[in-house]
Amino acid sequence: MPYITKTYYDDEFHGKSIPANEFNKLEDIASDIIYEICRVKPDEDDIHDATFKKAVAYEVEFLQEQGGVDAILGFSDVQLSTGSEHLGDYSVSTGGSSAGSSGSSIIVVDGIPVSSLSIMLLRRMGLMSRWAFAGVKRVVLYNYIGEVDDEATYEESVILHCYCIVTEGAALNDQGRKGQDSAKLFIFDKGTVVTSTDGQTKSYLPCKEWEALLDKSGFWTLHDNGRDYFIKSDEGGRKFKVTDFSHKKAGSKRMWHFEVNAK
Repeated sequence: MPYITKTYYDDEFHGKSIPANEFNKLEDIASDIIYEICRVKPDEDDIHDATFKKAVAYEVEFLQEQGGVDAILGFSDVQLSTGSEHLGDYSVSTGGSSAGSSGSSIIVVDGIPVSSLSIMLLRRMGLMSRWAFAGVKRVVLYNYIGEVDDEATYEESVILHCYCIVTEGAALNDQGRKGQDSAKLFIFDKGTVVTSTDGQTKSYLPCKEWEALLDKSGFWTLHDNGRDYFIKSDEGGRKFKVTDFSHKKAGSKRMWHFEVNAK
């Protein structure tokens, strides 16, 4: 689907002049290439974001500068060198310049030039992140409820599409003991899915509101009192006790997340 219109390109982006009949083809291919190079695929909110639209407009303008429709067909003015790098899953060649690029390198994906300004904006949105949603990580969170017959009870939640880093403890300390392993869990506001063990979706509540509920089955929370813990699926069942957490709202909303520290 087209991400921008010629009206946007001309009146808001103020791009270089492109004939209407050529603009439609360039925009269509620019939209395709922008979608393909995103490590995290844009959702409905992203494609209406001003930064995303600007990234597409830069790519349209860049394709025109590199030969227009010829660039789409892989016969642009770009003369490729033998250098290469990687952009996501794509092999990227860095080539010499066209007539107007003063010898600077140009990123090319499958024969199509890609604007470095577009990539910069996509990175700003978190769509080029190497670690966001890196694989389908499965973590099981246990929220402490209380004691029943002198035994701790927990509300269990399955967390999918999160990111978890485990750091091995340092070498032996002065007492001859190995330092504790630690873990950092990233739970994204958008993209992460939290469910019950039978697959029913759960929603987040702040701990005080969660504690006040009689039926906690549809909700999850985070405590920093050391009673909650989680198990990472590929860590052999090791428990990591939550020590503290924070909610990060820097960057685009796609990158907003809970950052949970545990040992």
